[in-house]
Amino acid sequence: MGVPRPARRLPLPLINVTASPVIYGRGGPQLFEDPDALHQSVFEITPLRYGSEGFGFTDLEERPFDFGGAVALSAVALDEKHGAGAGPAAFLGLGLGLYLNEFASGSKLASTDLPSEGEADIYGWRRRPAYLSDGGFSDNIGLYSMVRRMCQHTIVIDASHDPMLRFESYRRMKKLLREDMNVDFTVRNIDELGHNATCQVQADGFQTPVRRGEIRAFPVQMSPNPRHRANVGIKVTYIKLSMNRDRIDNYPAAVQDYYQEQGGHICSPKLLCDAPFPQELTTIINYFSLQFRAYRQLGEHIVRKDVPW
Repeated sequence: MGVPRPARRLPLPLINVTASPVIYGRGGPQLFEDPDALHQSVFEITPLRYGSEGFGFTDLEERPFDFGGAVALSAVALDEKHGAGAGPAAFLGLGLGLYLNEFASGSKLASTDLPSEGEADIYGWRRRPAYLSDGGFSDNIGLYSMVRRMCQHTIVIDASHDPMLRFESYRRMKKLLREDMNVDFTVRNIDELGHNATCQVQADGFQTPVRRGEIRAFPVQMSPNPRHRANVGIKVTYIKLSMNRDRIDNYPAAVQDYYQEQGGHICSPKLLCDAPFPQELTTIINYFSLQFRAYRQLGEHIVRKDVPW
């Protein structure tokens, strides 16, 4: 008798954007709360439902965006409401986020149509205006949704703009997970790197783009017996999009060519980082051929050579 064939398990796309509450005044819609707490600001979009813990979730099939629109919304980078580019974006009128004037959270099983305000309480629906924008304003490494689902092994790919290799996205998520879920996110090799080291020192000491970490501890009920509890953790493989300049000859051709085209440098002589490859500004969205191939080949090289599968 043969071993039963396991059911095919397809991947579930999960796209994160940032959600902010909105109020309407004389000057139009205004955000009244900056994204901070993860459970409030991380807005998830999946084929099954979309929403957040703060705003609630809905499984209505009619959506204000398609799959491509959700991906684009998750990566708008430059936005007039958030981030360091808010001022220039507002000046240029680059409102790349999305206003949901009446985001209604609830289940289509409760009602086939959106309820009126009077019916909302009866069916358990809530109506709230929301502003959606780049997922990086709340969770720049896409980790929170995986932690919420208790994925036992999570792979993080940190491709944030980080020319000095200070791992600000990691450090911010470490702080927010402690505040939001009372758990510790630890990648020892990153924690050992100082906050104030120059990019030259950081680059020389960064020998591998792959680091091991963990998130713990989550109290889990192991049986109906209330005393049978255990503290479990999540294993994390943290991949930083980076390269070792001392071993440039080991990288694929496009990576070497593009690196040399940039002048083969990490920082300027005054140690002022000028967004070198592969730490160029994430607001750059129009890549030319060699640039695109360099990033693609670098990512493939890291996955094949450095990740201990």
